[in-house]
Amino acid sequence: MSKIFISYRRDDSPYASTAVYDRLVRSFGSNNLFKDVDTIPLGVNFKNYINKVISQCEIVLVLIGPLWLKVTDSEGLRRLFQPNDLVRLEIESAIEREIPIIPLLLSGVRMPTPKELPESISSLPFFQGMSLRPGPDMENDLNRLISSIRSILGQSEVLDAEKSKEPTPEMPSGLVNNVTSHTVISNAMELVAKDVSLKRVLCPLCSAHIFQKWPFGWDAHAAHSCNGLLEVESQYRIQEFKNRLAFLFQPKFGLHALRTTGTVDDKTVQPMLFRELKEGNARFGWSFRADLDLRHLSKQEPFTEEQRDILKKVRFLLDLKPGDYLIYINLPEQNLCSVGKVVGNYTYDAGLFLPAFDFAEDNRDFRHVIPVQFMGTFSRQDPRIPSALANKLKLRGSKWQVKEKMEFLEVLRLLITQK
Repeated sequence: MSKIFISYRRDDSPYASTAVYDRLVRSFGSNNLFKDVDTIPLGVNFKNYINKVISQCEIVLVLIGPLWLKVTDSEGLRRLFQPNDLVRLEIESAIEREIPIIPLLLSGVRMPTPKELPESISSLPFFQGMSLRPGPDMENDLNRLISSIRSILGQSEVLDAEKSKEPTPEMPSGLVNNVTSHTVISNAMELVAKDVSLKRVLCPLCSAHIFQKWPFGWDAHAAHSCNGLLEVESQYRIQEFKNRLAFLFQPKFGLHALRTTGTVDDKTVQPMLFRELKEGNARFGWSFRADLDLRHLSKQEPFTEEQRDILKKVRFLLDLKPGDYLIYINLPEQNLCSVGKVVGNYTYDAGLFLPAFDFAEDNRDFRHVIPVQFMGTFSRQDPRIPSALANKLKLRGSKWQVKEKMEFLEVLRLLITQK
């Protein structure tokens, strides 16, 4: 049976190894992969054990990150140059048995030169490898890796995960559609957004965190604690998390920018919000219960994860003052912008009744209200819009601040048509 061995250093690339392993499982099945030789049984000669495991594999993947050459032991000596170093033993065994090796270069690192390596593995740089880029490019790189592995193994030897002899546990009937408050969805990688929205979900990337109401709190978890990510900087970790789990996120109504969603019929919701705007009420979501009034919620420290997530998205409404402007993008229709001038302070009411919002209390949302004077609409694609302002109308974020006030007022004067 075909085997793929993943060699890595936990001090160098623990998250990358997990990402690679998870992706390969989907294509080859977990019984065709070997990872974590650190779990060598007690009392076993680890050198003989590694040689036995490697001898059963047909491909060895060597993950090389920024610290791969630099990791030291307790005496400050580089591990790679110690004869009993596990990573070194793995590579030596693969070279000795002439097993194909694919070096995977992480985070932009270069391939080590022969002079930088112990003599016993100095031929490693001559094995054709590839870069594994973080962020949105990672999936493309992994697909390329999988194609290469299939080519090496031969198509007849490839065992797809869905054909693997390893049984895949079946999801209990009703797990998704009839979730109780105690149920934790642990197979989110096999589901889609509508199956997990506002339910208890085990993080698919680290399996160490439970979201009480997915996706509330995902960005804080991604930025600071998810150990299944490759990136280090918070902002890139958040981007990587969102890219890898894009299929579990439903597009939702933003704050200044109205966006479509798979759970709500635009023909129903957009006209309602546009009508409210023309009547002087700029409404915003993230208010699916009656107890989410920002004036009270902001004073309830310490916050729950859900409260913190809601405040992060809509707390700016408390800072709006008369004379400010609100812009809705794609309202009342695609590529049109609707503008309201703030004439009062934030309020909270019963919101709008939305039958499709079955996750919301009494099917109501959009309770956050800013009193406005409706100014009219304009096309965000109009060539007369100054470039500095046009860039702000491209749905790059759910909220933003327009600092080009004179340009904005000129747009209002030239383009606004009352409807």
